[in-house]
Amino acid sequence: MELSELIREMSERNNKDLDIASVNEIYLDFVKSNRRYGTYEHHRDHLKAITNYLKLQNVKMVSEIEMKVIYKFNRTQKDSGVTNKTINKRIQVLKRAISLSIELGYLSKNPLEKVDKLRETTTETQIIPTYIYTKIFDYLDTNPDEFAQRDKVILYLFLETGIRVSEVVELNVEDFNFEERYIHLKFTKTSEERILYFTTYVKYELLNYMENYNISTGPFFLSRYHERITKNAISIRLQRIKEHLDIKLSISPHKWRHTCATYSLSNGANVEEVKKMLGHKHLETTNKYVHVRNEIVIEMVNQASPVKKMKLDEF
Repeated sequence: MELSELIREMSERNNKDLDIASVNEIYLDFVKSNRRYGTYEHHRDHLKAITNYLKLQNVKMVSEIEMKVIYKFNRTQKDSGVTNKTINKRIQVLKRAISLSIELGYLSKNPLEKVDKLRETTTETQIIPTYIYTKIFDYLDTNPDEFAQRDKVILYLFLETGIRVSEVVELNVEDFNFEERYIHLKFTKTSEERILYFTTYVKYELLNYMENYNISTGPFFLSRYHERITKNAISIRLQRIKEHLDIKLSISPHKWRHTCATYSLSNGANVEEVKKMLGHKHLETTNKYVHVRNEIVIEMVNQASPVKKMKLDEF
C-alpha cells in the first residue's frame, strides 16, 4: 500500500484526524517537489522546531493541538531568544502543512486557523561600514590561509552584485561571461534567472582565483575537500574573520547584500534597478534600503559640507 493510501485509511479510521508526523511528511514531499531545495530546508527546519516542542507536550495528532499549547510554545520560544518573526514563521509553516492535508482530504479542520500572529518589531536594516569591509579585505590580502583568496572573491561578489549566499554556492564556471563581465544566475531564490554584472577589477580577481586554484569547469567555489562549497562553510569562515578582527557588528552573508543595496542607492542607482539586481519580487522589499541610504547621504553631507569646512555651522 502506498503512503497516500495508508494515510487516507488512517485519517478515515480516525474520523479525519491525522498524526502530525504524517502531515509534515506530506507537506515536505510537496515542497521538495515544487520548490527550491533551499525553501525545502527552510520549511523543514521550522517544522522541526515546532513539532519537537509538540512531542514534548505529548501532542501527536492534529486534533490534539490546542491554543494553550501554542501560547506555551510562543512563550518558550521567546524565553530562548527567538524573535516573534521566526515564531510566526514556524506556526505559519505548520498551518500550511495542515491546510495541504485538508485540501487532499486527509483532514477536515485546521486548529491553527484562528491563531493570531505575534507583533513583529520592525528592525532597522544594518549595513557593514566602509572601514569594516576595508579592514576585512586588507586582512584577506595578507592572510597566508590557502582559502583567503577564495573568501575575498566571494565577498567581492557579495558587495558588488548583492548575490545571495544560496546563489553563490550554486555558481559554476560556465555561468560566467568574462568578456562581457556578467554572471548568468540559473539557481535563484525566486526560481527566475537573472544577470549580474561585475567590474573589470573583480573580473581579474575572479580570473586570478581560477588560475591559482586550478578551476576550469564545474563548481566555481570549492571547499578544502574539493567539493562545492556550502552556505554553512561560508558563514563559518565569516564568523572566524569576525572573531579574529574583533568586529562587533554582524558580517553575515546577508549583511553584505544589505550593504551592496544601500550603497548602490546612495551612489545614484534607482530603486527599480536595485530591485532587478537583487532579484526581489516586490518593490517594498527593496524600499527598506531607502531609509538607510538617506542616512548615508546625510552623513556624507555632514562630512563633506563646504559650510562645515568654513566653520559657519558653529553659529
